[in-house]
Amino acid sequence: MTVSSIYLITCDMPSGHRLFYVGQSTRPSVRWSRHKWLLKAGRHHNARLQAVYTKYGQNSFSFQVMETVTETVIDELEQWWLDEMHGWRCCLNISRDVKAPTRGFKFTQEMIEKARKNRKPQVITDEMRLAFSIRFSGENHPNFGKSPSTETREKLSASKSGRLNHFFGKSGENSPVARSVRGVSLKDGNVLEFKCIADAKKHGFNPNNISSVCSGRRKSHGGYSWNYLDFNVAAIAAENAAIAFGCIS
Repeated sequence: MTVSSIYLITCDMPSGHRLFYVGQSTRPSVRWSRHKWLLKAGRHHNARLQAVYTKYGQNSFSFQVMETVTETVIDELEQWWLDEMHGWRCCLNISRDVKAPTRGFKFTQEMIEKARKNRKPQVITDEMRLAFSIRFSGENHPNFGKSPSTETREKLSASKSGRLNHFFGKSGENSPVARSVRGVSLKDGNVLEFKCIADAKKHGFNPNNISSVCSGRRKSHGGYSWNYLDFNVAAIAAENAAIAFGCIS
């Protein structure tokens, strides 16, 4: 199973304060090299990080891997870090949302006009369309004359049917991607636990909304706050955050 890491880029300022940038990567050392290359070239996508680098230089920066988890929960974990850090003066991250980096970001009219000027219009001429048509027409098409026979179709169908299907008999809690969830009532503290999100549907809850709450995209669903039982993101992240931010004066 692929693993991914949460990392912090730290800038120690002469005043003794520290600035932080949080990110995720399956290859953190390679990602750090990429950050340094972009910063040195003055082309980093994060204007805040670039401005601090330009002012204080490379020697003020350090890199640290905070925690390593499976890719299935890395977005949820990074979202926790962003929620904790965003709004602090020490936070260099611009994005507030892992899934939608520009959510909540207000583009000024000047930024919009600049983007319009820099956008190169794509013009497809009649000659280009004709060239594409000729390139993929008739015998030039990759699948020309390769229509599968009835026998081939039947073999393909048989190879994926019944017990030969990867997910045969693996629905619900037997699914290889099933995860246990817990819901806590916001009204009276009542606790509900399900072996998989699909089971919650039998009690009137929407599985998609529960998943959104567990990953931090929603705050609650059906009057309950939800979290996965097999990975306590908040507990682990809170401990590491306390260590990371304890030195901020």
